[in-house]
Amino acid sequence: MLLDRFRVQDKIALVTGGGKGLGRAIALGLAEAGAHIVVAARTLEDVQAVAEEARALGREALAVRADVTKRQDLEALRDAAFERFGHVDILVNNAGGAPHIPIFRTSEEAFEHALRFNVTQAFLLSRLIAPKMVERGE
Repeated sequence: MLLDRFRVQDKIALVTGGGKGLGRAIALGLAEAGAHIVVAARTLEDVQAVAEEARALGREALAVRADVTKRQDLEALRDAAFERFGHVDILVNNAGGAPHIPIFRTSEEAFEHALRFNVTQAFLLSRLIAPKMVERGE
């Protein structure tokens, strides 16, 4: 069956921006496909609710409050995931977004924040997680 090719039974998946919208759907989709999840976002209540939904599916889940624009939060997220599960098999850098400001009214500060929120955080978290994934052959 086609869906068997997408099974991630007992893999550990870390999803940023997982409290709402697409991130929530990704986290729960991975849980439905068999993964245990680490779900992170700025609002702890949101990720706790997603973690509870994953547990209701019979999966283990860890909710972590993290502002992905802060390196110390990314490091704490990595540490929490490895402490709980020992490794990460799947990393979904979903967090991102930008204010809806016309380009000619976008300040340098707003642009740099959007760059950090959408690009830099994914680069940093990947650098924090990927070496261990490579060691495991993921």
